[in-house]
Amino acid sequence: MGKNRNELKFNKTMKYIVYILIILFNVSCLNSKNTVSINCNVEDLLYINYESSTQFNDIEKISNLKNIDDNSFRFYLKEGVDSNEIKKENSITISKKYFFKDPNLQGDILIYIMGFNQNNNIKHYLAVRPTNNGKSSIYILNQVNGKVNSMFLAYSDYNNNYESEHIVTEKKSTNVFKLERFSTSDTRDHDGKYSRKCIFQLELNDEGHLKTSK
Repeated sequence: MGKNRNELKFNKTMKYIVYILIILFNVSCLNSKNTVSINCNVEDLLYINYESSTQFNDIEKISNLKNIDDNSFRFYLKEGVDSNEIKKENSITISKKYFFKDPNLQGDILIYIMGFNQNNNIKHYLAVRPTNNGKSSIYILNQVNGKVNSMFLAYSDYNNNYESEHIVTEKKSTNVFKLERFSTSDTRDHDGKYSRKCIFQLELNDEGHLKTSK
């Protein structure tokens, strides 16, 4: 009887140990998958500078564009744009290879201009690109002295079976924007990480061009 009791005690102890190991293993995997990398590259950020752009001239032909006040502008950059706010007549078509500055791209991109936020000679056009797997993407087109000389991806929120991306932007001043980008992937990167959070700051110079700054 004593031997059987000892065996039962031993078996229960072993089961308990196995359960603890399983729990620890699962927690370890979960932490690994949710680890955030702080080693971010500027390539993780989409911003483009143009020279003597005429591709955006059609914006001036849109007659009913509104001046978006600062509070609404900041809200859009944080929360995105609802599809029912998009006006189909406020659209322009631009070559993809020009818009993204990539000669390998074919076709055009259709974007909808929600309006603009203006400070003296600087206009920030809020351009929306609807997506199939999340909220519409928002690009900010920077116009200085009547010319659009730069743009950047200010808001993104999509998720599919393999990866996700969430970008929000804070307008710090007329020419300074702070961007936060959080992305996940089912594939580990070279650091063995599944997710990454990056914080960038973009500065707009007098010519309307963007550069990263700390």
